[in-house]
Amino acid sequence: MKSYRNLFNNLEEKIPSENLKLTIIKEVRHIENRKIKTRFIFSVTLLVASLGGIVEAFVQFVQHSNQSGFSQYASLLFSDNSVFFSYWKDLGLSLVESLPLVSTVLLLGVVLVFLWSGARTLKYGRGAFLTA
Repeated sequence: MKSYRNLFNNLEEKIPSENLKLTIIKEVRHIENRKIKTRFIFSVTLLVASLGGIVEAFVQFVQHSNQSGFSQYASLLFSDNSVFFSYWKDLGLSLVESLPLVSTVLLLGVVLVFLWSGARTLKYGRGAFLTA
């Protein structure tokens, strides 16, 4: 026990240099800026990839809509309103039944990823280019 006390009593006091605080703050800011720029690059990459995904998912949605007959039922809604409103229950069920669900979910998912990555791109773009 006494040897530990002697050890700590005989320690020299080290006085930090005057610019240590500035150096630490500068390094922390550098690391934060690098992190923001990395997130910005990831967001832009995801934004571009999801834009391509939207195009592909939309093409798949149109193809599956034509195959399932959904587009014919949907066009009836816009071309002849009186028929649609006369038989709205049957036509509504036919629309729901012929809806290509997987293509619709895929398209909506890719659109949501696009919107999310666009918001993150704006957020990190401001931080990456407006900070010193």
